[in-house]
Amino acid sequence: MPHPLFYFLTATLTDIEWSTGSTANEIEVSADGIYFVSGSDDCGILQTDSIVVDFIDCEIDTTTNENPITCFIQFPNAFSPDGDGFNEIFNPVANQLCLVENYQLQIYSRWGELIFSSNDINIGWNGIYKNTPQELGTYVYIADATLGGMDMQQTGTVTLVR
Repeated sequence: MPHPLFYFLTATLTDIEWSTGSTANEIEVSADGIYFVSGSDDCGILQTDSIVVDFIDCEIDTTTNENPITCFIQFPNAFSPDGDGFNEIFNPVANQLCLVENYQLQIYSRWGELIFSSNDINIGWNGIYKNTPQELGTYVYIADATLGGMDMQQTGTVTLVR
């Protein structure tokens, strides 16, 4: 079982409600999932945000007390390019200790049209195509890379929310 994580709100909100049902400024998370929070700001405007939690199982070699390095790239399954400064870019998280080479990310519309491509792991999709914010919905991504000398391909979907 993963060690629980704690997530704290950094903004001053009232009428806070997490998707867990908690109304506290913080929640304890011990399972994978998407956690949503909403609350009213100082002007009474409803603010919302979410965080994707994906615990990674770490194997520990008890004979040497060393934690082997596992190379990985993980993608969130949702992002919200709405200008609030949170989750604005669809971008992967990679293990910092692994060398990422030959990276390519492609994102397709539901009609199969290529709407974003990047060869730089630090450049993600901002939800815009041809200078137009894209519709709320689900998009398909394909990521190819060489991680620690091993080729990988990952495919999945990402939901654009605002």
